[in-house]
Amino acid sequence: MSIPLVSNVGFTEISQSLVDSNSGVLNDIAGTDKSKLPVQIFKLTEAISGNLQMNADAAHKKIILDTNGANLTHSGSPLTNNSSAALELRGNGNVQNLKTSFNVSGSGIGTTTIAD
Repeated sequence: MSIPLVSNVGFTEISQSLVDSNSGVLNDIAGTDKSKLPVQIFKLTEAISGNLQMNADAAHKKIILDTNGANLTHSGSPLTNNSSAALELRGNGNVQNLKTSFNVSGSGIGTTTIAD
């Protein structure tokens, strides 16, 4: 049995060590050539603590992130999509912001400011 080769799909597995060394920018983790393909598929291979970010690229038509049963957590935003292509989230892992507290200033009447 042969496996068909799909030439317009960039497939990248994401581990914690790749996120630490590349600040979580998915385009950088995929690599220059692969990140220019129109379909981007990213699959977590383990739990990730940090922010995963997809930067804008006109070549992108579809972006898929498969949690693959692993959790993506961060004390801020765990996922940032700066691309004009929609990001599709698949899998049964959790994507969670772990921020548990914040300050509120103002009286609640008129303008109220919420900050870290």
